[in-house]
Amino acid sequence: MKSHLKHVLFLLLSGLAQQVFAQNDIYYTPPPKPTAPPVQQEPVKTQDEYRPTTQKSNAFGEHKTKVYLGSVLGVGSYSMSIDPAPSGVTYKNFGSFRGGANLFIKRDGNRFSYQVGLLFNNKKSGFEYNYHNQADSVVSDKYDFYYVGVPLMLSYSLVDTRSFNLYLSAGLEYNILASAKEKVTPSWDKDDVTYVYDIKKTTKSSELAFIYSLGADARLTDKLSWVASVNLINGASNINNGFFQYVGGATPNISNSGFNISTGLLFRIY
Repeated sequence: MKSHLKHVLFLLLSGLAQQVFAQNDIYYTPPPKPTAPPVQQEPVKTQDEYRPTTQKSNAFGEHKTKVYLGSVLGVGSYSMSIDPAPSGVTYKNFGSFRGGANLFIKRDGNRFSYQVGLLFNNKKSGFEYNYHNQADSVVSDKYDFYYVGVPLMLSYSLVDTRSFNLYLSAGLEYNILASAKEKVTPSWDKDDVTYVYDIKKTTKSSELAFIYSLGADARLTDKLSWVASVNLINGASNINNGFFQYVGGATPNISNSGFNISTGLLFRIY
């Protein structure tokens, strides 16, 4: 009986020990099998990202704006127009000059360009007329007008190559009077005395004229060109404010028109 009891007790203790040691066993868990990395999908582009990156042509892109500063020196001749004209009038032309600077603005690929300037103009003109309708009453008048002018013109290139440009221009010139002199030589004065008068106060302070030009420039380098032009000037406003009057006080309209040939250099500044 005791041997059986010992045997049962041994089995119970063996089972209890097995349970205790079973709870403290370390089990090995194999690592998971390696998997392929996830395929990274390309981000979806927005609608704006599909637009082409090229920009439209503009003044500072394909059609690049170029600015030239030019010197101007020219000579020409002017003639007065009197309305109504005195009887027996004979108009006289005299040599005149002009000088100053112009600014030319041009875009590549565009045949049109713009021109603005600051010029000093001398306009000499005159006439002879019979003051009293008698043989000994002929008067010779010569006028010297000095203006500061601002031309504003639009040009169109007829021929435009890398080395040569031929263009037509048209525009307006606004002139501000700086000085006006009149020289009178009467025929009855046997000593040929000439009387000089300051007529600035009796000459209108400004003048407007139309300008038409045919010009050409030859490009010497990328930044330097030689330019020449023939300019027709048509006076569009009356300059007489009393410096010439008929007997009885009538004041005719007087304007100056003429032409000049100008030349100079162009420097690209932008």
